[in-house]
Amino acid sequence: MQRLLQLYKTWCGQEPADMEQIPKSGSNRHYFRLTRLGGGSVIGVVNHDVEENRCFVYLSKHFSERHLPVPEILAVSDDGSCYLQTDLGRQSLYDALRMGRDSGGSYSERETALVSSVIRLLPHLQVEGADGLDEQCLLSPNVFNEQAAMFDLNYFKYCFLKTTDLAFNEVALQTDFDRFASDLVCVAGMPADYAGQPIKTFLYRDFQARNVMLRQADASPCFIDFQGGQIGPLQYDLASFLWQASARYPQMLRETMIGEYLAELHQICSFDEDAFRSKLHLFVLFRILQVLGTYGLRGYFERKTYFLNSIPPAIQNLRRQLLDGVCISYPYLEGVLQRMVDLPQFQSPDVARTGRGVMYNVSRCYKTVYLPFPSHTLYIYAIKVQIQIQAVAASALSLRRQRFRAKTVQDIRQCTRRKRQRHRIGLRPHTRHFQSDGHQPKRPLCSPCQCRRFVDGCVLHDWI
Repeated sequence: MQRLLQLYKTWCGQEPADMEQIPKSGSNRHYFRLTRLGGGSVIGVVNHDVEENRCFVYLSKHFSERHLPVPEILAVSDDGSCYLQTDLGRQSLYDALRMGRDSGGSYSERETALVSSVIRLLPHLQVEGADGLDEQCLLSPNVFNEQAAMFDLNYFKYCFLKTTDLAFNEVALQTDFDRFASDLVCVAGMPADYAGQPIKTFLYRDFQARNVMLRQADASPCFIDFQGGQIGPLQYDLASFLWQASARYPQMLRETMIGEYLAELHQICSFDEDAFRSKLHLFVLFRILQVLGTYGLRGYFERKTYFLNSIPPAIQNLRRQLLDGVCISYPYLEGVLQRMVDLPQFQSPDVARTGRGVMYNVSRCYKTVYLPFPSHTLYIYAIKVQIQIQAVAASALSLRRQRFRAKTVQDIRQCTRRKRQRHRIGLRPHTRHFQSDGHQPKRPLCSPCQCRRFVDGCVLHDWI
């Protein structure tokens, strides 16, 4: 914090008049809005991941040189832990689409126009943004290949699928995962220049409405949070945006936006539209699995409500893909996913929104915990973590049982003590007391021990 204030003072020449922390969502970065005395504000970012900061600063400068709508980097600290960027305003595309989203997907003309403007900008960022891009400045893995695809598939398996307690064959599932990853990275449907040579394209990886800001002046879109980008296929970002679980875009709107995207892409480069659309369906399925892994980690493990609430619409998107036969080339994976979406906890669309549903999911997550690590060494570590958590759960259960037994013994002793006291003062044991009018009193006495604590009789007399 002090380092950020010092950076601002060095850049501006004075201390900020006001400092407002911006709520964060899924990242560990801290954002602050710093306002100067004469007006105007900038965004200060604090992040101890220096490599991530370095990548974001590089990409921002690279995209700005090509006149792409991204925030301008104003200053960076010496140690790279914080930086200043231009303030794009307070409204994201996700906020601007709230009315259509809350209505279940009935987007107005204005909202549709906003989505269209973003979709038409995307291919420019992907193609023009990759021109002259230094791959070595990207975070690892810097290229979307079979290994990178497998990372995300295992992410889904360890952080979401295994939390459901669904039984499956690891070898058979891995075989379909290998085929799936190979199909994702094949060259079919990839763009090329007008000479027919394949071209390099930028993969945003987390392209969604929350990562698009609308400038306060003219509501023009501006991209943020692209530091996790790679060199990779175009279909990933399109699927990520249009099939965002919480957006609830209707299928007709998706088809319209796909058409507008392809029309804009045709003006930039050459590509096979049929092959592009065919691979797009694969990336829709892949993206749904990847975000389910994220929702499992952020929701079940970190207990963030937003991600828990996103699980039901993501499951619904997955059901639609299974009905459309997208997974037909991977029969075992298709069977596992079909059994998963048929589980009771995923039948109600509101299961993750209610308090009881959240507790149910969280409890099941902590019952079987797996970490999103693809290697065998870290997989064993994840198993050890699971055993430790199960041991803690067993210990807590044992403690609850001990407390119950202690309470039960105490009640028995009290009951026995009352019985002895009554015998000591000469009271005769009897089965039931009746009033003079023959009616039973409101609190009848228990015949074995004369206990008045229970209306329907003492439940502990069998223990005596």
